[in-house]
Amino acid sequence: MLSKSDGAEWQSAATSPNGVRTRSNASWWLRGLLAIATVAVLVSGASFLPTAFSSPKTSARLTHTIARGELLVTVSEQGTLESSNNTEVKCKVRGWSTVTWVIPSGAVVEPGDELVRLDTKVLEEQFSLTKTNTHNATATLERTKANVAKSEIAIEAYKEGRFRAELQNLENELAEKQRNLGKAKEMLKRSEGLFKQGYVNDLQVAGNKFSVTQAELELQVKETEIKVLKEFTRKMQLETMQGNLIAGKSKLASDEAGLSMEIKRRDRAEEELEACVIKAERGGMVIYPSAAAWKRTPDITEGANVR
Repeated sequence: MLSKSDGAEWQSAATSPNGVRTRSNASWWLRGLLAIATVAVLVSGASFLPTAFSSPKTSARLTHTIARGELLVTVSEQGTLESSNNTEVKCKVRGWSTVTWVIPSGAVVEPGDELVRLDTKVLEEQFSLTKTNTHNATATLERTKANVAKSEIAIEAYKEGRFRAELQNLENELAEKQRNLGKAKEMLKRSEGLFKQGYVNDLQVAGNKFSVTQAELELQVKETEIKVLKEFTRKMQLETMQGNLIAGKSKLASDEAGLSMEIKRRDRAEEELEACVIKAERGGMVIYPSAAAWKRTPDITEGANVR
């Protein structure tokens, strides 16, 4: 059974030989058009669903250009503001120092900017005194070095020079005494022969004997001098010179230590003189803590004494 609309679709019909009614070409064309319209509606609905269920934030993309400007900070509660990244600056000058200039609290500084200046009068005098002491210690050290070098040279000079010269002189004198003794003995022998022949008296023979005895004594003296020089005088001279050399080296070590100490004092005074100008280690805002928060630490003001 067809409805009223169905009757509109069927404009003509024919009966087949078997008695079955068939549709016309127009009826098939209308149904195809209806199917195409239905598919189009379904596709439109499917494309609309993701948009309908998606978030408005992802669908609407907003952009904004960032520019440098002032940051507004609003205090909503009562309390105390504290920095989360502090750099504590300490005075590196020994003893008490007087503040002659200080940067205002709250000032913004860059690395290397001056923060505090301390009085430098005492340190300048100390630095000048340490420089003078360093020069004096250097001069003393150089004199001691020269004395040590002289002591070393004196030992070699005595061994190779003076000792050999003294020994040579004594040996020459000894040879002369030996010749004198030989001559005295010849004179004595000749006078004894003449005395037997009656040409000389006994006094002349006695005088020649005395000359021989005197020559023998002089020869013994020179031999003793040579022995003393070799066995005693040389050792005493070398021991004395070695002692002077050891004493000179000890004084040299002492003078070197003294000079090193004076140099350290001078350098330390120079460093403290430079430390009288306290500079910022990094950029930021300067904050001076009060004495109440830091117990014995005084307020950082001009004329205050800091340690």
